[in-house]
Amino acid sequence: MLTQTRSLTFERTLPAAPKEVFRAFTAASALRDWLSNTADIDPRKGGRIYLWWDTGYYSAGVITAISRDESLSFTWRGPNDPESGEVSVAIAPHDTGAKVTVTHSGMGSGVEWAEAVDKIKSIWEDGLENLESVLQTGVDLRFARRPMFGLSAADVLNDEIAARLGVPVKEGLVLTGLADGMAAVKAGFQKDDVLVEFGGAEIPNFQALGVALQAHRAGDKVPAVFYRGSEKHTLTMELGKRPETDIPETPEAVAKAARALYEQYDAEIAALFEGVSEAEADYRPGSGEWSAKEVLGHLLAIERDTQVWITTMLEDIDVLQVFHTNENARIKALADCYATVPVLLDELRRNEGITVAMIEAVPPDIASRKHLFRQIAQWLTGFDTHTKEHIAEMTKLIEAARAQK
Repeated sequence: MLTQTRSLTFERTLPAAPKEVFRAFTAASALRDWLSNTADIDPRKGGRIYLWWDTGYYSAGVITAISRDESLSFTWRGPNDPESGEVSVAIAPHDTGAKVTVTHSGMGSGVEWAEAVDKIKSIWEDGLENLESVLQTGVDLRFARRPMFGLSAADVLNDEIAARLGVPVKEGLVLTGLADGMAAVKAGFQKDDVLVEFGGAEIPNFQALGVALQAHRAGDKVPAVFYRGSEKHTLTMELGKRPETDIPETPEAVAKAARALYEQYDAEIAALFEGVSEAEADYRPGSGEWSAKEVLGHLLAIERDTQVWITTMLEDIDVLQVFHTNENARIKALADCYATVPVLLDELRRNEGITVAMIEAVPPDIASRKHLFRQIAQWLTGFDTHTKEHIAEMTKLIEAARAQK
């Protein structure tokens, strides 16, 4: 007796050329931008394809057919699928861009397939809607529709940080930066609180918080458990709405806005260090903590990693994690190498200039990939909260150094 199978077909007209739609299905970085949280693909017949979502769902398969800018087929097997299915992607030119048709076949019709079919349907319906959004506007709907917690920076708890903060747990998310006026501050969170549970879910890292937030909408009131030093606390926070911000759409406009921000904060930082001795700039309040000079090293590291990020967009290469700007050994090495505050400030300004020059040089065909360009543009025109926090941090470090005299 033959097993009865079923197929699902999904169609979408997308505002992009067929080659860009093909790239969205065959580049790992592009797949992560609209479909899954993790992706690995070797786009050739017989090559692998692996997709993973923060919910724990995944699919592993093999590419069975591929025709550049036209079609792609690959096997699909989720964690609870009784058998492998197959996905066929057809891309055709259209008056407004390209028409994509995704056919997911080979699924059974029995009750053992019900959950898998529902999951697959949701993945392709939501995914293709998101693909249209990222190609047209650069907006990732998974992120845009997520409510705001109000973090501007966070670290994963480790033994060194736990010892410094005096927290009695080994896993958690250290809230190193909180956005003024946003949900976390309104709820009563403070810098260096360690979040361990949110909405009943354990929070060992930033990704876990993102998954927990996906289950909620703006206005929801959610319980959170955290440590402030050795004391455990529980509070209920009301999640905020993600603010809508205007982001410059051209490299020239992004460069102009970034240059203005750099000039503003460079002036503030220069004024902050006026009359500060090298000994005061080198003061560390405790083991594993940064000096004011090392905070400058951190800002310099950010510029250099931002340049690498822009390069990944220009070369269309896949780098999972570009930023490595909190590593103490790196930060100390930068501060030690440039030695004095004036030299560090000059190097920081020089690298800011390189960042601006690189974004100005982004060609139109690359800038048209809005899902890539928008992310960088958003950072280069919205890093003010992060910089303000570090200016405040350096101010306190210098005051503490002077108080030791």
